[in-house]
Amino acid sequence: MPLHNSYENNKNKEEQDFNDLIKNWTVTSQKLLQVINSKEKLFTQNRDPKSLVAFGVMGAHINMALQAFKSTGSDQ
Repeated sequence: MPLHNSYENNKNKEEQDFNDLIKNWTVTSQKLLQVINSKEKLFTQNRDPKSLVAFGVMGAHINMALQAFKSTGSDQ
């Protein structure tokens, strides 16, 4: 039985580590979206128009990823 317990403990730890990473990713992604969506000059100042478009596209993809994650029900 000790091998089974060790396997279960390792599996539980990996699952917890993954869940922690997802939580951190979600928080970080939301913070990034706040910065990207802010109209403050600090973010847009001295940026190439192509960079601003790229940030917009990145924001759209982050939003889609967050929505996909939310639809899994894993964020409960």
